[in-house]
Amino acid sequence: SESPAIDLIIGDVMGKGINAALLGAGVKTAWHQSLVTALEEGWWAGIPPAHTIIQNLHERVVPELMAVESFITLCYARVNYDDQLLEYVHCGHTEIIYWNELEKKCVLLHGTSPPLGMLETERYESTAIPFRSGDCFVFFSDGVTETENNNGEQFGIERLRSVIARYNRNSPEEILDLLQREVGLFSNSTENADDLSCLVLKAIPVSSEDRVENELPVWLSNPEKRPHGRRE
Repeated sequence: SESPAIDLIIGDVMGKGINAALLGAGVKTAWHQSLVTALEEGWWAGIPPAHTIIQNLHERVVPELMAVESFITLCYARVNYDDQLLEYVHCGHTEIIYWNELEKKCVLLHGTSPPLGMLETERYESTAIPFRSGDCFVFFSDGVTETENNNGEQFGIERLRSVIARYNRNSPEEILDLLQREVGLFSNSTENADDLSCLVLKAIPVSSEDRVENELPVWLSNPEKRPHGRRE
């Protein structure tokens, strides 16, 4: 049978304001259409590969994005529980921060593909990385790292890595709260110049008693235990 999985997506539209919001809404609709197209093609068993969905999305939106001279960065990830694999397609978005519990260090997972709308002939591929209990993945927008303090200094990727390394043993929700606090203390402001989007995914072991009939982990069947994300 198909291994239990969940798909996560985070993206950012070039620019701000109403035009960027409309582009974002349009790409969201196009993503749903691309998923349907991939399901209809159906030469595979079960869930369509992540890179196939993104390739369909790219081909659907690239003419419109190029026409308005805009682009969208995006990271599409699939968590496969039984195989303990994170598969992701990285389209010019910010790095994924990966806390490796075994080695006790933060690793930056980079992508090699450009944003959607940059190159019409681009072919998108996926990358897979194994994870273990205690590992943590953090997806974020550049609004987090580009938050500035009163001196014009940016929060930056190294401060973000330091926060994750310091608080990785906390729950995903607590990590988000602590990160929000650290960014707020750094900027000394309650207002954000850009949107702050962040999603924290942590591998937590579950017992066989915690499984439901369809064998999904307990935090998938209990909304209070789902992966945590936040946007402001």
